[in-house]
Amino acid sequence: MRTLYAQSYTFAFDQTQLIEVLAALPSAPLKGLDLIGSATPVTDRTAVREAVLELIAYTNGCARAIEQLHSLPAIALTTFVCVEWVL
Repeated sequence: MRTLYAQSYTFAFDQTQLIEVLAALPSAPLKGLDLIGSATPVTDRTAVREAVLELIAYTNGCARAIEQLHSLPAIALTTFVCVEWVL
């Protein structure tokens, strides 16, 4: 009987790799950031209100995503074949 083994792979990010991946993500196009970065004062109250509401919604969405990531259960790898044993 002949046994074939799959290559072993690393399935996790270390902290440095995770920071690099997150830093490479593009910035979200938010009206509030555009208003903050504008050289002229903003006098349109409707534009300011929309920008603030968008920033609040974005912040709340980020908080929900963090909570969901935090509560993810561990995933059991039942088909993973470990080819090498490190001593």
